[in-house]
Amino acid sequence: MAEIKNTIGKRIHRLRRSKDMTQQCLAERIGVNASYIGPLEKGLKTPSIAVLQKLSEVLEQPIFSFFLEDANENNSDAGAKRLAALLATHPPDERQFILSMTEELSEMLRQRRN
Repeated sequence: MAEIKNTIGKRIHRLRRSKDMTQQCLAERIGVNASYIGPLEKGLKTPSIAVLQKLSEVLEQPIFSFFLEDANENNSDAGAKRLAALLATHPPDERQFILSMTEELSEMLRQRRN
């Protein structure tokens, strides 16, 4: 879990910096306390689904991109393995929920592309 939190934190940090946004500004835009952003970027905190959704909107990135170490990662096998490893950390009912959300997100992105 620590590796996933670090990956998410690094991505948030990189994306925020790429938009010349301060931690304070990002916090205000997603509706959290500014003291939350630093630990989040360092992998000390885990964002909720709601926070990830707000980050996705503000940083203009799909939610799944926060789980990728490199935004340019194009290796689908590596991505599939990472997704499988992530799912394996959850009990069956949560895995089903995550898969359902992933399917919905995939469909939403497909529709947005067309």
